[in-house]
Amino acid sequence: MLILKVLDCIEEQANDYLEQDLDWQSEPSMWTSRIDSLENKNVVKSKEELLRKMMGVEESVRILCVGRTNTGKSSFIDSVMSALSGEISCWATAGYTQSKNEERVGIPDTKKYIPYQLKVSANGNETQKTNVYLCDMPGIHETNGVQFNQIKCVIEGHVPSRYKVLSGINEESPEYVKKPGNRDKIHCVCLFFDGNDVSGREMKCIQELKNLLQDNDIPLIAVVTKIDLLGVELKAGCPSPYGDQRLTNSIVDIAEKYGFRRNTVYPVRNYVHECTVNGTMDALLLAVFIEMLKLAIETKRNLDADGTAVDLPNV
Repeated sequence: MLILKVLDCIEEQANDYLEQDLDWQSEPSMWTSRIDSLENKNVVKSKEELLRKMMGVEESVRILCVGRTNTGKSSFIDSVMSALSGEISCWATAGYTQSKNEERVGIPDTKKYIPYQLKVSANGNETQKTNVYLCDMPGIHETNGVQFNQIKCVIEGHVPSRYKVLSGINEESPEYVKKPGNRDKIHCVCLFFDGNDVSGREMKCIQELKNLLQDNDIPLIAVVTKIDLLGVELKAGCPSPYGDQRLTNSIVDIAEKYGFRRNTVYPVRNYVHECTVNGTMDALLLAVFIEMLKLAIETKRNLDADGTAVDLPNV
């Protein structure tokens, strides 16, 4: 009887897992559009629509890439630029990667807050600047990286471009922007996770960040990087990564541990050692960037509408 009860308990838990943690993979509202986007014809169509949308952005929108050190934030910015241009970009990383020792002790490769103004070239026309900025900053680390207050200053628009934010900033700093305009603020935040290291480190800072964003109605998206290191198939360029169980487990783990809805967690594979762009990698990158841009534009529109801050004229 005891064995039968144990078996019944195991069966019940297994059924609960299947209902709660696996059925989301088959929900068409969540994943079908992403899987379809991996087809080459849809990548081209998405890219063309995205370029037109970027050219139509009339005022600056800023998307901040933040996360623990060594999660691929700068590489992501380069990768999005690569996907948009069709050529490998090394603008944000300058062609460098970190040594194993730097990764181990959590030394940020990025030292400054740098907003990168994206450029596009549609239909073979000359490259033009857009009003869309992907913003980079040092990673979070309890001893060697940025802390919550520095991230808060960036989000609120108090940190000038190319400021060495690792050195610290507060209201008494000479470079502190006392009256930032809406165009100086962050309109969407991307929180980066290494798909191979979903630990609870820096949990306090990440929770404080989430609270700040919720209080100020700023959208948050999770990005899972380094998915090629999760398995041989993903490293070889699996045409449908959403079907990989290890990636699924990583997404579920991040969603549950850090409190994300699963449809706001996006896996990507950054361009690091590649010499040419790849359709599947482009599709994953563009899927999250399209969502970022949509949310950032809406946030900027709401900021302008409620009149809580007014853009200052250039001087």
